[in-house]
Amino acid sequence: MQDHYDTAMVLMLGYPGVGKRTVGEVVAELLDGVLVDNQLINIPLLTLWKWDGKSDIPMEIWDRVGPIRDAVLGTIEDLAPATNSYVFTNVLHPDGEGLRQYDQLRSLAERRDSLFLTVMVDCDVDVQVSRIDNPDRIARLKGSDPEGYRWHRHNTVLFEPPPEDVMRIDTTDIGPRQNAEAILEVLVSRGLRLVDRAQEGEGAMSRGTREAPASVIEEPIVQRTLVRRPRTEVFPLLATAAGLDRWFTTGAELDPQPGGRMLFRWEDWGADGYTGTSVATVVEYRPPEQFTFTWWEDAPTTVSISFEDHPEGCVVTVNETGYSNTPTGRERCLECAVGWGEALTLVKFAAEHGLRY
Repeated sequence: MQDHYDTAMVLMLGYPGVGKRTVGEVVAELLDGVLVDNQLINIPLLTLWKWDGKSDIPMEIWDRVGPIRDAVLGTIEDLAPATNSYVFTNVLHPDGEGLRQYDQLRSLAERRDSLFLTVMVDCDVDVQVSRIDNPDRIARLKGSDPEGYRWHRHNTVLFEPPPEDVMRIDTTDIGPRQNAEAILEVLVSRGLRLVDRAQEGEGAMSRGTREAPASVIEEPIVQRTLVRRPRTEVFPLLATAAGLDRWFTTGAELDPQPGGRMLFRWEDWGADGYTGTSVATVVEYRPPEQFTFTWWEDAPTTVSISFEDHPEGCVVTVNETGYSNTPTGRERCLECAVGWGEALTLVKFAAEHGLRY
């Protein structure tokens, strides 16, 4: 991987209706780039059927889409300005054709010296289905059968790119601009240099460095509390799957070694009845003294939890660093600054009184 890139190619993947194009439009705007929605390639053929998004069409039509896609990508490589960034959307399946299309884009990015990033887009299935038959999709000749796509979601497995290429976003409750800003943060963290482009006369173009997103917030989140139990009993509450499930999660997973995968899973949690998951990676695991992990896959932060002996039990300290100084980063930082204080209170009640929220 290069140290710096002047352009990017972003591939938005996910089930129909999860918001790939909606977020992709904002990403293209932030990059001063071009959105190549997959429907741009499909529309010339679907128009011939006056397709309503529900009726059957010959499956052979998809064989004829390939040359159109090849022409678009060939034009990007051979004729389009090398200074352009591109955002693509697609639904790829785990077969030879899905892998071929993925490799086709990835290799094009390499030949253009563009930074390549795949964004896996997800959302709650009910939210997805509610979006399927909106007027915008129908106007663009996209599939518009809600229950058909519910069946598709439950019965179809999609292509999974190499982990090093991927960031993940969820559009259930997070808006397009916030998700797009998170994508931009990841691109910048991987070496993308943002630039302004201005016309200097007919056919001319100047490139000047545009202000990149601000660096990380220097002040860490720090929360600490006294728990009147020995740290050998408190450490498992924060650093084992079974311990987390006692007071916080439902069905957590944790591989207790550096590089191990950690999964927070909530079901009907708290006053809002939150249900969802969050993935983390273990960095340091030294019971009963220290537990460190990273989370927020799109813009990782580091959470370090220490357990110090105290005459009355132990002191638990949470220190989190790495939030970017952007609207998204500041919002997350504020949320977790409050959240870790609440979490330590819940740990204290679980350890001292066996209570669960």
